[in-house]
Amino acid sequence: MLNSYEFIATGLKTGAFDKKTYKRIYYNNVLDNWVILEDFVLRYREKYRKEHGPALGHKADTLFQDFEHLAEKRRKHPLKSLK
Repeated sequence: MLNSYEFIATGLKTGAFDKKTYKRIYYNNVLDNWVILEDFVLRYREKYRKEHGPALGHKADTLFQDFEHLAEKRRKHPLKSLK
């Protein structure tokens, strides 16, 4: 699931996918799943840092960073109601 969201988030960030369409379709899914997965991602990054030490531990911050960025962006710019 995380890899799928990261793939989509990266595609949106690079312009490979249409942002407006994806937001209309998956807005709630992105936010709901980030709320569920955020703690896991943060712990996974910490575990990665500890396991890989100073040589590679810096890479931990990039794990699922585009998904995180997408969710935070969605929080700041909510989907508008059609009412």
